[in-house]
Amino acid sequence: LGLDGSLAGLISGLSILVHILAILILAVVCDKLAAKIGLLKIRKYFIVLGFFIMPLTLALAHKDIIGCNGNAAFWALTFTTTMMGFQAVSVKSNPNDLAPTFAGIINGLANVLANTTGFWGPAIAGIFFDRFGHSQISYNYLFLIGIFINYFTGIAFITMFSVEEQAWSKQNQDIELKDELLEISERNKTSSSNADSRKETFEKL
Repeated sequence: LGLDGSLAGLISGLSILVHILAILILAVVCDKLAAKIGLLKIRKYFIVLGFFIMPLTLALAHKDIIGCNGNAAFWALTFTTTMMGFQAVSVKSNPNDLAPTFAGIINGLANVLANTTGFWGPAIAGIFFDRFGHSQISYNYLFLIGIFINYFTGIAFITMFSVEEQAWSKQNQDIELKDELLEISERNKTSSSNADSRKETFEKL
């Protein structure tokens, strides 16, 4: 792209900063719209924007649109990471709806799998680079793979997405509530027993 290599960190950092700001803003927007049109409906709208509209920005990388224009590439990257905010607000927060008591575990497992892309992503890219070199053909294949993954997962989320808490999560909450009530009851019995003991001691005196 003809950019100064020393600015690579700054360029990447700015796009991620915009991504974070987009998530914060979209989270507020999602909450406000959910109160009006329903949480499930607004989440599905965000899924469409995040998984079906966002990948289209990859088409901007075509040589006849952006080509080797560094400034245009930066703004395209920034726009893409901004649109990814719709994914975060719709899908990545969904474990809090499905299973509040297990949300941390679910997100942890999902992040473990997601971070494996740091291994197999470059490996797949290497296959194309070894065969076609760092050419337009190689990048076109990689962009198409990225678009396919987004569309495939987007269809899966649209068809199976839910915001209802799952029965197994509710069952776990009931068990935790019973345990908590039992613990409170035991503490009350202990306190009552201690109070009676002190009362008997006082009466003897």
